[in-house]
Amino acid sequence: MVPETSFHGQPLSEKGFHEASGKALKDQKLRKNFKRAMNGLMQKRRVMFPDSGELETLRNLAGGIRRDAVSRLPDLLEELETNCQKNGIQVHTEFRSIGHKPLRKRIQSSSTLPGKQMPNLR
Repeated sequence: MVPETSFHGQPLSEKGFHEASGKALKDQKLRKNFKRAMNGLMQKRRVMFPDSGELETLRNLAGGIRRDAVSRLPDLLEELETNCQKNGIQVHTEFRSIGHKPLRKRIQSSSTLPGKQMPNLR
């Protein structure tokens, strides 16, 4: 059964999502705080990147780096595990069970991974 409400990032059912989003949209304090936070972030971005063309170039570059890293993530995790062990860092079995092997299967079965979100490794 899909939960109707969110709890620490757990997914909502469609009905639960519509109820929660409707409630949030009616919350004037939440809307005011969100607007203030977003305006502040946008202003900081304009200060750091006054040239929108430069910002777009950097976004495209970052997107390419991300796509490359995600496409090689299973191998990168194996490399991390090897390097950690070489440096005397113990790699727990939980890492292996949720790490590179299941992730390799998931990446091979999916052509895309959502942006700004790591794949669920569980």
